[in-house]
Amino acid sequence: MTLEERLNEIIEEKDDKIQELENRIEQLEGEADLTRVSWQRHFAFKNEGVLSSLPYPRLEMRLNRVSKDNWYSIEWLYGLVYRHDTDTYNENATLYFVPLSKTTSNGGDTTFQHWQNKDGSLQLPFRDGRHIYIESLALNLPAYISCPEMGLYNKITDQGWGLKDSLSKMKSSGQST
Repeated sequence: MTLEERLNEIIEEKDDKIQELENRIEQLEGEADLTRVSWQRHFAFKNEGVLSSLPYPRLEMRLNRVSKDNWYSIEWLYGLVYRHDTDTYNENATLYFVPLSKTTSNGGDTTFQHWQNKDGSLQLPFRDGRHIYIESLALNLPAYISCPEMGLYNKITDQGWGLKDSLSKMKSSGQST
């Protein structure tokens, strides 16, 4: 093997190692990207406005638009709302929202009305809509869907899913929920 061939071989090995390390850096940067999980942060809010009439603790699903320009892309943030015990004697107490799940949707017609049912109630996402309902039964907590930006909310009820009967059968048969 000539010196030139050996140097080319070493350069090729180093290029392969550089590529391997660049791939590893990209992977680690992706794992460290906390913006992907920022929705999981708990947040405090004042118990005022239209939502102040809702009971707590409660399960709540919040409909939020992703873009400030229109309602094409939205997210439903599902969580537990409770009152912190250090603020118990204040009408407009601080409540906390502890996120449990997030569902996103792209494909609205850019208007808020796209996300409302014919009766004016707010639409639920398929999977998390059923989760919040069945978990409200299992935990004996009321469940609501809200859109704080539009000042709307409605109680989540069985929408013909038959989930209440399924939960009752599971409880009576001794299965865990």
